Amino acid sequence: MGEEIVVEDFEAALSSSWALVAVLACAGVIGCAIWRRRSLRPSTMAWALPFAVVPAFFAVWCARGLCLIEPFDFCACQLVCALLGIAVLYRENAGALFARKAQSLAAPVSVVLEWASDLVLLGIATAFSYAALEMADNPDWMSIEAVFRHQELLIIGLALLCLYFLGQRRGALCAAVPVVCAVFGLVQTFLDMFKNTALLPSDVTAWQTAAAVSGGYTYVLPTLAIKSIVSAVIAIAALAFVHVYHFERETAASSPG
Repeated sequence: MGEEIVVEDFEAALSSSWALVAVLACAGVIGCAIWRRRSLRPSTMAWALPFAVVPAFFAVWCARGLCLIEPFDFCACQLVCALLGIAVLYRENAGALFARKAQSLAAPVSVVLEWASDLVLLGIATAFSYAALEMADNPDWMSIEAVFRHQELLIIGLALLCLYFLGQRRGALCAAVPVVCAVFGLVQTFLDMFKNTALLPSDVTAWQTAAAVSGGYTYVLPTLAIKSIVSAVIAIAALAFVHVYHFERETAASSPG
């Protein structure tokens, strides 16, 4: 069954010439980072890295003829990655602006606003991490029964919230959640493609066997898998702006007088 899927995928794969779109998206983020490098903190450069790496990954896969997606959807995914990457490079400016606006309000209001902004961003990250987990291998992921969907969202949200506090109200540790969700989604995609089975605990213990035979497969990325990766990227972009208002405070504290 896996052989038939792979053959069908090759017949409908995106032309390798479309890899140029992903290259341009990657180059756009890198170019903006180079242009603003003197005014950026290392943490901001690190946050922008996934938005260059993901299009580069797509460019390689597309050049190999392994992306099963419509040209419009592919271009839209690359555009999202590029625009979010550029936006993340301006997170310090956004944080300073937000802090100045918050400081102009009464103290209780500004504190509530800061907490509310972080919770909204964590909520966005929760939703897109869930999409990254479920979308890759399930065309009907939007139709999952409400009780199971809410359970998954609760688990992901609690994981993000725990890492949020462990990371001193920063988003760095939280970024592991969408990455893990996307990885699990992709693993399930390939398991279903080649073995037509779900991911089981026994598969984790048998990783050495899986690694030994993995070289014999061709890893075609279907549309939903690509969108799943982009969903994780969107979640990371939201997390990049968590607690971003601390930049203005640190600048004010370090200034003389």
